Amino acid sequence: MDLSVPEVALSELAAAYFQAVITWGLAAMCALLYRRYRKPHFVAWAAAWSVYALRMGAIISFMHTEASAWLFWHQVLTGWTALALLWAALVFWKQAAWSPWMTSLALFPLVWSYVAIYRLDTFFWAAVPAVAFLSLATAATAWAFLRYHRETGSVAAKWVAVAVALWAVHHLDYPFLRARGVWNPWGYYLDVAFELALGVGILFLVLEDLDEGLGALSALSAELQPRDRSDDLPDALMDRALTLRSVRGSALFLDALVPGAGVPAVAASGECAHWVAESPPPRVREVLARVVETGAPQVGAAGSARAANNGGPREPTYL
Repeated sequence: MDLSVPEVALSELAAAYFQAVITWGLAAMCALLYRRYRKPHFVAWAAAWSVYALRMGAIISFMHTEASAWLFWHQVLTGWTALALLWAALVFWKQAAWSPWMTSLALFPLVWSYVAIYRLDTFFWAAVPAVAFLSLATAATAWAFLRYHRETGSVAAKWVAVAVALWAVHHLDYPFLRARGVWNPWGYYLDVAFELALGVGILFLVLEDLDEGLGALSALSAELQPRDRSDDLPDALMDRALTLRSVRGSALFLDALVPGAGVPAVAASGECAHWVAESPPPRVREVLARVVETGAPQVGAAGSARAANNGGPREPTYL
């Protein structure tokens, strides 16, 4: 396959540099958000944008040198970028951990890029599988945000889902338009627009969380005001916690008793309601012990006792 850079493609260099700067900016933004809020999905997003920025560096290097190695790594990083964004969406939606099936998917860009760059002579058949993989992974990212929107009613998540879905459609034009110079340099600007739309969506999600958290704190403060009866106060507080987005269970423990083994909750609601009669799973007790030891909020991947005992999925526990 001819790997020379057409003269018209060299006009994209300025746009490529511009997109690289924007992408590194998004990575820095997500890193700063993690430093401020310590939520794992911000790390995932920062990593995804960093991979995207490395991809931009690879294509810029190829334009300057026409070395096939840079084109190979650009193709590999393109696939890995799509997977990284999908993984970040799954971390945000379900606090998912990296799994073997994601590793298996990550092998496809590596293998196919070698075949496409060094073994195939037809550009169309070399590009179509890679573009299909990129578009499908991006569409899956949109689906994850759409599911989150349906579960929580988040308007910001809907915004992100629509933007990412349109981005997935845009990827499909690569073999027909962008690779043939039709989009020069507008294809880069469209990608920048989609990146910025996703970045704005991330900030909207942060604002939604902050607004909801402030509302919940106000409601909890109201619950703590003098009441005629105080015996139902813990239960009222646990029920109030269920009004937070994505919260399906809550429990209250006495810090003096947490280090002990098999300590039940003082009060609990939702999916954690049975923790009043039985001890929480060991992973939850580990997180509780860290809370008592550090005096700071902790996040641990630990589901309800029933889910753990039945081999069901483990949902995160925030304490």
